[in-house]
Amino acid sequence: MVNHAMKKFLLPVLFLLLLSGCGGMEAKKAESQPKEPDAGASNKEPAPKEQEDVGEAPAASAEGKDSMNKGEKGEDTEGKAQFMQFLAVSVPAIGQQEMAIREKVQAGVDLYERNGDKEAARKALDEGISEYGSLVKQAESLPAESDELKPVKKELVNGFKLYRDTLDLIRKTIDDPSMSTKVEEKMLEYGASVERYRTMVDGISEEYGIDFEMDPPS
Repeated sequence: MVNHAMKKFLLPVLFLLLLSGCGGMEAKKAESQPKEPDAGASNKEPAPKEQEDVGEAPAASAEGKDSMNKGEKGEDTEGKAQFMQFLAVSVPAIGQQEMAIREKVQAGVDLYERNGDKEAARKALDEGISEYGSLVKQAESLPAESDELKPVKKELVNGFKLYRDTLDLIRKTIDDPSMSTKVEEKMLEYGASVERYRTMVDGISEEYGIDFEMDPPS
């Protein structure tokens, strides 16, 4: 029969299904509404003619602030576009591959659980470990230029590495059940990585007024 560590392996949620949806996470069109213009500012009357000279400096200052605000809005728009591209396009594309890898590994582990077929489990896990290595490289190559996206990408890569390492330990547990404790420890690390990633994604989503819906893991 399958040992305790292997049983626990059958239950973890998909990293990207939980965090990026692989199609299960959608950005609603419920973005934050633009701020209403300051009513006081719009109702201000022009300065009297005799005060024109005094009013030149404040007018120049207002123009400078307006220019700065436009620059900040431009940066926000660009940052939001990068974030959406990363979360809604780039990551789910990798996620589709991960789902296929998980299904193959699951099939091999199922044979081990039902029939004690260690060879099928070894083969499936070996392939899964190798293919997760490819996912790590793809995640490392994802564009993430903004300061807020860099730590998100770093945690994504870390999550893939941790799950790859978990598969490696499970592979060793087939022949050495004493490794099961290390599997559980690695899965705790993986779970912590998931939480860090999710917290960062939620924070940036809230900042940009984006509502991501996450389907529950299947």
